[in-house]
Amino acid sequence: MDLFRKLIEEADSLVDDSKPDRALEFVREAQLELKKIGASVLMHEATVARLLIDIGEQLWDSEVTQEGLTFLEDNLVALGKMIQLASLEYNIGNAKKTLYSISRLKNKQIFTPESISLLLEAKDHYWRALKANVPMQLSRQLCVNLANVLDSSGRLVEALFWYDQALSIDPTFCMAHHNRAIALQFLNRLSGSFSISLIEEIRKSFTLAKTDPDLFPHLADQAQKQIELLQLRLQELGWDDERIAEDKKQHEAEYEQHDEYWKFCLANHLALSEHGLYCKCVGVRRDDLSIVKQSGSIAGDFVPRLELLLNRIKSEFCYARVLYYQSLKPETKWHTDTYQSTFTELYEGEAIGIEEEFLRNSFRLCFGILDKIAQGLNELFSFAEPEEKLYFESFWRKNGKQGTKRWELINSQNNTSLVALFSLATDLNANKGEWGFFKEYRNRMEHGLLVLLKDGSENLPAYISPERIQCTAVSIGEFKKHTMQMLQFTRSAIFSFAFCVRIEGQKKLSENKKENATKLQLGKKAIGKV
Repeated sequence: MDLFRKLIEEADSLVDDSKPDRALEFVREAQLELKKIGASVLMHEATVARLLIDIGEQLWDSEVTQEGLTFLEDNLVALGKMIQLASLEYNIGNAKKTLYSISRLKNKQIFTPESISLLLEAKDHYWRALKANVPMQLSRQLCVNLANVLDSSGRLVEALFWYDQALSIDPTFCMAHHNRAIALQFLNRLSGSFSISLIEEIRKSFTLAKTDPDLFPHLADQAQKQIELLQLRLQELGWDDERIAEDKKQHEAEYEQHDEYWKFCLANHLALSEHGLYCKCVGVRRDDLSIVKQSGSIAGDFVPRLELLLNRIKSEFCYARVLYYQSLKPETKWHTDTYQSTFTELYEGEAIGIEEEFLRNSFRLCFGILDKIAQGLNELFSFAEPEEKLYFESFWRKNGKQGTKRWELINSQNNTSLVALFSLATDLNANKGEWGFFKEYRNRMEHGLLVLLKDGSENLPAYISPERIQCTAVSIGEFKKHTMQMLQFTRSAIFSFAFCVRIEGQKKLSENKKENATKLQLGKKAIGKV
């Protein structure tokens, strides 16, 4: 067994040094050593499987990756009694992400909802790893890999959030900086515009990634080329390091001028501003996300109609956001004492009152917003039959005659943000989604009882008979956490909806360049100035 351990240690070291061929040789020797021992030692075989998955990723070898994945999946129940669930789910997620990436490259797959099944499975495994993590022990690598999968699914807004989470754990983590820079470049392409702040933020992220000697050499070379290009672009625009430093100081001063509510929104990633995805200056308070781009034109008679829908969605989101904030009883709270009722002492641990109703309605509003996004998608693509009821999480179902036809139509589109919305919907699926219990919360609010219990209370109030009333109970602390997640989830969907329509508007403009098309454009005065 000592020889086995030495072989594994050497293989681990070679993987860290990006020498997968040599690492695989040591793993094969370790496997032979285990056979000599004769006994099946699941823990050691699991270590081999984990290494095979890591090596398969570096070698871009689906067979090696699949070998490691098959062992973990075949022995999942037994291993779950020996190894932390978070670790198991994390490694299975890594394997499926690798298999997806190899398949997409080799088969030249078009990016559609149908083509990302393995990517969705990887995402679900990372969510499970996240939920299984011991509090305060969140792994920086899990955050980055989850962000990578979300980014690959088109879920840019959430990807940026999780890169930031990784950097809050380890501000020097090179892969978080590098991949965050690439995600911000993707934002630049979706926006069709730039700001000095965005260019500098991308340059800063690449620079911080490159200064870490642990960054893979080919990524360090890529980062250096991007740094040089971005520096040249800044120079062309008349921005040197001194001017950029002054601009940064100004933005920091502007952040300090925000009131407590907006500091709360920015700290929790709740602003509806493209600029707010990477900057916290005074401008993000405008919540100025729109379908129409800040520079350039888009076309299509659907754009004004869906811009009006986006206004309604933004209005409801802002209301949901402020309801959540007020549920926390902040110093700047609304004066609700006049409107409070008087409760007896018989409510037995139930959290009840106006602030709790703020919280409930914040959560409920998010589902209404998502359903409006489904309606907007139908307006854009004509996916559904007239008079059909549309719900965001079930909009994509393949079963039934209508579902089959719609699924084919959905997959005939070429729209990254449409795929992002599909990926979001899978998380809320009541049967398979990792956050499907959010739908249960909503259903209990509408058709049964969702009971919020004071933290530490375990018993349902006496007036509730579970045999007669459909009831779900959750602690107020847990529900606050889930409502915040629901707000962030809904914000991501709002961004993806705006980007989805924008992409279709850009296509329409391209199709009608020589025709008399409807064109819309925002003023350019803010471009390059923030």
